[in-house]
Amino acid sequence: MFAGPCCWVWRTNLQPKILSDINVMREAYAPLQFTPLALEHRPTVVTAAAAHYLNRCPQTLRGWACMENGPLRPVRVHGRLAWKTEDIRRLLAGSAI
Repeated sequence: MFAGPCCWVWRTNLQPKILSDINVMREAYAPLQFTPLALEHRPTVVTAAAAHYLNRCPQTLRGWACMENGPLRPVRVHGRLAWKTEDIRRLLAGSAI
């Protein structure tokens, strides 16, 4: 049959692409690395980092921002949410914000 040699060539040509796709997927789904809160020196952090520190889903924090009913209020910078690190530290320490 004709499928023998073409099939071998086809697999050989696709092998590097499949491996690179797997590596891209690994990087895309790798856990995000966040600076420990004790070492965080920025005045605000992005939603993903704030959610990590508070052990919540990022969507929960977005809901707090939208409804303005959560324990934290974000700062809006050019339409994006920024969460004050001092407020996060106070909330985790159990103090009122």
